[in-house]
This record gives sequence, C-alpha cells and structure tokens, in this order.
Amino acid sequence: GSTTPAAKCFGCAADLGPVRLSQWLGSLRSTKASSFIPLSKAVVCGVAVAYFIQNHGKRRETVSGLSRLLIAYDVALLLEPATLIGTLFGARMNKVMPFWLTTALMLPILAYIFFKTIRKGLAMRKNETEKMLTVTASSMNSMPYYKLGEADAKSDDLFTVEEGGTITDSKHITDENLLRAKEISQLVDTRQYPADKLGLFVLQWLVVFVCTMLAGGAESSSLIDIECGSANYWLMVVAPIPVLVLVIVVSARYEIDRMKNVSWLQA
Repeated sequence: GSTTPAAKCFGCAADLGPVRLSQWLGSLRSTKASSFIPLSKAVVCGVAVAYFIQNHGKRRETVSGLSRLLIAYDVALLLEPATLIGTLFGARMNKVMPFWLTTALMLPILAYIFFKTIRKGLAMRKNETEKMLTVTASSMNSMPYYKLGEADAKSDDLFTVEEGGTITDSKHITDENLLRAKEISQLVDTRQYPADKLGLFVLQWLVVFVCTMLAGGAESSSLIDIECGSANYWLMVVAPIPVLVLVIVVSARYEIDRMKNVSWLQA
C-alpha cells in the first residue's frame, strides 16, 4: 500500500533520514493513484514539522526594537481555521467532482495567487529600496549626536540644541520613549511558546479529528455507525465549523484591537 512511500515522503520532508529523490520517484511507479492523497498529506506534514523545528526558536526585530518570534501565531490563528473549513469540504468535493473540473477550477485560483504574490513582492521591494535610500540620505545629512552614559542619565540638566536653535529636554524625551516602548511591549506577544494560542490550535485539531472519525466516509467506517451521506453524516461534517468560525472571530477582534493600540502609541 501507501505506507512505505508515505514514510519515505515524511522522512524526506522532515529530514529524518537520507532519501534520494530518484529512489522516492521510483517508489511512486508501483503506487496506486488512490494513494497519492495520503502521500501528499505525508509530504505536507513533514514539511510543516521541518519548518517548525527549524524556525520555532528564531526571532525577528519589530516595533521599538522588540524581539518577536519568527512564527506569527496570531496570523496562524486567522488562517488555520479557514484552511480546516476548506479542507472539510474540499476533500469531499475532490472525490465527487471529475478531474477536469477540479483542474479547471484550480488553475484560475492558482494563477491569481501567483500574480498577486509577484505584484506584492515587487511593491515590497520598491518600498524597502526607497526606505533604504531615505535612511542613507538622512544619515549623511544628520548632525553628530551625543550618546548618554550612565552618569549622564542621572543628570537633570540634559538639553539638546536642535537645528534652528530649538532647545529640547533630552532626558524628558528619553524617558517618554522608554515609557512608550514599555507600553508597546505589553501589547506585543514575545513568548516563545504561547500556551493559550497553542491550546487553540490543539482544540481546533481535536474538534475536526473527532468529528471526522465519528462521521466516517466512503473508505472508512464511522465509529458510531453513521451511514455515509445521511443527515447525521452531514451534521458531523459541519459540526466543527461553528468552533472554527468562533476562533477566527475572536482572533480577528483581538488583532484589530491590538493593532489599533500599537498604532496609537507609535503615533
């Protein structure tokens, strides 16, 4: 069956063992067409595990010099429920619809995503290039600055003469920036393993997994003997959707409020 090729796919994707590409492709010759779906699932699972192992500890600089995780769990909580909802219906539609119709529907969507990604990438490159040129020009024209030492930070007579003769209290500005950075840091999640967000991922997976096992399907029997295609079957299929939609709504509301507060503090 598909156990051996699936194991090879998982090992290759997750880098659990050396598997030559030619050997992997050769094993596909003796594989049935019906086994390619579990093969693709094994590859996707292996790639996901590999990326998580590689990137779970990496961090990136964000606003006010804060260090956040490279993995954006906030964004994942918005995308994962929608992906699971699409999977619930997409996997079943793939069995019902003919191959040519599935291909005809996928090609325009993939083409749209491709061109949108390219356009977004070019726009980001243009903005980053302009920002680099602006920073370079401003740094060349800027006046030398005086870096505060530990003794200077305790002084109450810190003033800076800006261009045009304006006198500015440097200590007051420094304290205000530190206070603003502290307030922003309270809104930006910097935890490496946020238990509440990881718990939501586990909850989603368990709900979908349990409902799928209870519903069964054409090639797998239901745990509670539900007939495939019956009203109870479709009830089990759509049962996870309210939970997934609730996660999307709560996550979106939290992100909107958080971004509003961060934008207000940065203004």
